[in-house]
Amino acid sequence: MSNHGFVSMLLHWLNFSVRCEPQYDEYGFHSSGPEDVRRICEEILRIPFGCFRLEQHGKYCYRMTYIYEGIRIYYDGHQLGMGCLVSMSGNACHVYETHHTMMSLVRRIVKLHIEGKVNITKVDAAADDRSGILNMRVIRDATEDRHFRSTLAFINACGSQKSRKARFGRAVYVGSRYAEKSICVYDKAVEQEVEGHWIRVEIRLRNDHASGFLQLLVEHDYEPGAILAKIIMDTIQYIELTDSNISRCDVSDWWSRFLGTLDRVKIMLKEKPKMSMDRSKRFLLDQASASLYTCVKAYGSQFVRTLFETGEKRFSKRHEVMLADFKSSKYSLDDYKITHAAGQLCLPPGDVTEYIDGLIDAQLLRV
Repeated sequence: MSNHGFVSMLLHWLNFSVRCEPQYDEYGFHSSGPEDVRRICEEILRIPFGCFRLEQHGKYCYRMTYIYEGIRIYYDGHQLGMGCLVSMSGNACHVYETHHTMMSLVRRIVKLHIEGKVNITKVDAAADDRSGILNMRVIRDATEDRHFRSTLAFINACGSQKSRKARFGRAVYVGSRYAEKSICVYDKAVEQEVEGHWIRVEIRLRNDHASGFLQLLVEHDYEPGAILAKIIMDTIQYIELTDSNISRCDVSDWWSRFLGTLDRVKIMLKEKPKMSMDRSKRFLLDQASASLYTCVKAYGSQFVRTLFETGEKRFSKRHEVMLADFKSSKYSLDDYKITHAAGQLCLPPGDVTEYIDGLIDAQLLRV
């Protein structure tokens, strides 16, 4: 579903912990184990346990992780009583929709939360303006000139954002990043390096604020936009200085129009980014190049050949579509070294040997 040309709302992040009974083995006590992860997969997420792969490392004071397409289940915490932590990014929420609806998951989580079996720790929701109601410069100037009233003390209009192509944008932060409720307003088009108007108002909720928001979503299934609009309005209001007492000042027309538009929208999920040669090449250069370089230094140039042969086996229909789009755009084939993820290089069958030297010559790898 495209959201071009209007205001939309989406779930951007969801974290919740699940209570588990401590386990004991020859190594001692553990806050949770693989069987707890299996139960979460089957009873809460309702995704087959076999879809997840084990990673021998963790995060947030957990030792181990099961991962499936951005859905992460952390277990075996450093302290008893930590249970398991489920973390779902915006892309993970999109993937989840291929199995079930996100609202069905939210209802289960809220029910378990009320029963004391789940603790909702983080919810990020975002409102995207593609219609041109919001203007980043106007928002920044209004913030710097103190033309607002807010329930949060920390307001920062000096935040900046920088894309990989050195395009600069400005961000406004309402509330401390460590607070249980905060808002960030920024230019999403700059971040994503795309053309057009795209301003995001992102609300970040923790603990009681997060659980309260999800409970409101369940109770008012058909009014998610109104709920988000109310939270934003209760947090910050941009105003016109029509009175010496700011509590009596009128809310700015553009802010009212944005929240009024949001009031009428449905909740949606993050749009899945379209695969492209540019995104794939950028991933190699910006994120994977150092790791690939290190592996080649450690294992020799044969590692590159093995990597490409693995990529050849994983070459799929969507990569064919991406390649066709690339060829039709008449870009040079010198740029055509692609990957979907680290260690999963993808080239058309038969091209493995031909492009190994090209990869090194292009300085994506320096042997």
